[in-house]
Amino acid sequence: MTQNDNIFDYQSLLRNRIRSSKNWSSGSFLKKIASENLSERLKYTNRNFDIAIDYGSHSGELSDLILKTGKIRKIFNVEFVKDFSVNIKKKTKIL
Repeated sequence: MTQNDNIFDYQSLLRNRIRSSKNWSSGSFLKKIASENLSERLKYTNRNFDIAIDYGSHSGELSDLILKTGKIRKIFNVEFVKDFSVNIKKKTKIL
């Protein structure tokens, strides 16, 4: 493997995320299930966190749920597809 070999095809990833942002609400059921499972597991941890980052946050489903657990004080949503970030109510950094 040379230095120029890429493991991930970032152009395809970006293209797919842009395409999915057009109709996210009808196809986001797996993200919602995973977010619910993660927030439920977070409730049982013995540790609290001051800051968390939801990288690739789509429309903020995970952030909304894990903030309700009280285990995380502040969360930053980072989304690199503008169409997703307009749906996030919290401060969002667009890359």
